[in-house]
Amino acid sequence: MSETKHKVELLAPAGSMEAFLGAIHAGADAVYVGGEKFSARAYADNLSTEELCRCIRYAHLFGRRVYLTLNTLIKETEFPEIYDFVRPFYEAGLDGVILQDFGVLSFLRREFPGLLLHASTQMAITGPDIVPWCKKQGISRIVPARELSLRELKEIRDAGIEVECFIHGAMCYCYSGMCLMSSILGGRSSNRGRCAQPCRLPYEAEGNGFHTKESYPLSLKDMCTIDHLPQLIEAGMSSFKIEGRMKRSEYAAGVTAVYRKYIDLYFENPDQPLCISKKDREVLNHLYIRSDAQDGYLFKQNGREMVTGEKPGYEEVPQELLDRIRHEHLERKLAYPISMRAEFREGNAAKLYLKAASIQQEISVTGPVVERAQKLPSDESAVRKQLSRLGNTDFTLRDLDITIDGDVFLPNGMLNQLRRDGIVKLEDTIIYGYFPELKLRKCSADGEGGSLGASAETVYPGVKNDVKAKKHLSQTGLSVLVSTPEQLDACLSHPVLAQLQLLYISEDCLYRLDGAAEQENLALVLPYICRSKDKEHLTALLKQAKRFGIRFLLVRNLEELGLIRELHLEDVFELIADASLYCWNREAKAFLLKEFARLTMPYELNSRETRNLTDERMERVIYGYIPLMQSANCLYRTLGECHDTVYGKAVLTDRLHKRFSVQTDCRYCYNTIYNSVPLSLHNKLDGLQGTNYCLQFTVESADEVCAVLDYYCGWLTDKKGRKPAHFPCEEFTTAHENRQVE
Repeated sequence: MSETKHKVELLAPAGSMEAFLGAIHAGADAVYVGGEKFSARAYADNLSTEELCRCIRYAHLFGRRVYLTLNTLIKETEFPEIYDFVRPFYEAGLDGVILQDFGVLSFLRREFPGLLLHASTQMAITGPDIVPWCKKQGISRIVPARELSLRELKEIRDAGIEVECFIHGAMCYCYSGMCLMSSILGGRSSNRGRCAQPCRLPYEAEGNGFHTKESYPLSLKDMCTIDHLPQLIEAGMSSFKIEGRMKRSEYAAGVTAVYRKYIDLYFENPDQPLCISKKDREVLNHLYIRSDAQDGYLFKQNGREMVTGEKPGYEEVPQELLDRIRHEHLERKLAYPISMRAEFREGNAAKLYLKAASIQQEISVTGPVVERAQKLPSDESAVRKQLSRLGNTDFTLRDLDITIDGDVFLPNGMLNQLRRDGIVKLEDTIIYGYFPELKLRKCSADGEGGSLGASAETVYPGVKNDVKAKKHLSQTGLSVLVSTPEQLDACLSHPVLAQLQLLYISEDCLYRLDGAAEQENLALVLPYICRSKDKEHLTALLKQAKRFGIRFLLVRNLEELGLIRELHLEDVFELIADASLYCWNREAKAFLLKEFARLTMPYELNSRETRNLTDERMERVIYGYIPLMQSANCLYRTLGECHDTVYGKAVLTDRLHKRFSVQTDCRYCYNTIYNSVPLSLHNKLDGLQGTNYCLQFTVESADEVCAVLDYYCGWLTDKKGRKPAHFPCEEFTTAHENRQVE
């Protein structure tokens, strides 16, 4: 007999009021939904404030939870809106917020006590080492990167935090939160919920051993894990998440109903194999599956079987199926059967008692004193009619007992108010029975704690960053990042070396140093992605860097921060946050500066938006090929053969004949796709005063490195601000410097 398993939460999406109700009626334990602002599905219908507050109360009445998706990056000018946006949901009993922005995390924890904070998959959390840090920041649940295996998910759970894993729906080619492709190419940011999905477009691809005509190498098949529910439950996952807030209501209800059925079947008899019926498989396959289904990354690192290959798209859903789902889940209504009894005695207060099966005792409400009728006394049938009017509530009347003592007059207005007061109190009693913590929350919302009751301007007047930069990085200057030994040699032989504040070097360049760092200003660049399988290798790398005398680390993801803290190396190295650890507002800046000596300005803010962030603790990339994607999938595994080399190089060509370099790092098993042209702000430097500059070299040859260094050094060191005649790159982009990201 297997051991008792915890009851896992089934979490469904809702992009509209109808989808919300359909998910609840189909059996969802919780629903995640966006409001009118700050949602990572900006093009979903998204609920109004009034609608969402009603949904929260409706869900709580039936013991279900509601999570708000506030999982976008927030600009400084938008930040004062967050308080007034969240407050009505908090007061209505919102259970939790799914978030990405570090500033939002810090702000909500401070201003809304008791609100559960869930780290979105947009945070790209990839391992257990960051869990202690997450818990310290008030995070109660992690939605890890979708690229993790079941073993890795269990490792995070075993570190002592709730894990919410995706079980069904669309898959992104890029690690969520690490994608800039839609933003840089078209101005629509996936970090703002407006992804244009360029990964679903056709590309030609060529690499060592393959050259394909136009196909869809970046378009992943959708995920379906219905066959693996027992393994996921036994791995201890806290919540099973269905993707799809952009999909129609029938999808939310229909998929939820199927997973509800088989989760319940498992718990009824955990020792019996879970046999999925052909009919239920057809429901899942028909409800908006892109091309074909697969089980995601749960049991594999990557593979060509995960990619659609052909043009991705959804088949038409049979109308009969849509009609059936609508009838079974969207057109029905949940309702509590209740009993009521009323007492009307002359000279005494009117009383109404209500009882529902989910509560042990009756609740009662009191009305005005019952008075003798001056003319005709009230008739019991008329009183019954008024008290039975429950049509706009979530209750149905099972029985009603009425006691009338004396010839009394009972006005309809008094009866209606008595009934309304009774229903509200009954609802509160039922809800607090399911969620006792909400009663404490109400006290806070009524002004007995926190900042509630203050204005948004009082709560967020703007954050002053009092954290001081560490002494080695207290002055502004120029830094250079090199990725290959050839680029390192070019930089070491260039006159710019004497002027550099920092020289960032890759892992390959570190081992070129022959055991000791001749330069005192070297910073080791850590990988974009760090997984559990990489821990041993990365630990050895950090120890080697320490032996070499490296003083600075460029950290690119949260798991690396967790590993550094676990190894107690945070006092050995000064940490610099890369652009992938997003700093979009001053609240995020203050938060991150508690961990890092310097932050990298994000690529998606324009010159005006970065002014509030600019000082000597910030660094701006003024040249470099922007990394558009970090993917656990691999072009070589998809289109050719995995050679397990240290680096593989490939090229993607789009319909406009733009060529995107792709580099595979086999040590950490991920691909990086770079923009087709470099970012260069050589014409914008006059407006970038007061911050640090960085030139980043990734795919350039040694000669190209020297040419760019010559140009920028001539410009930055000329006291009269004269620049060389010609920039060495024929094409370049200023990205978002002059345009606002959506």
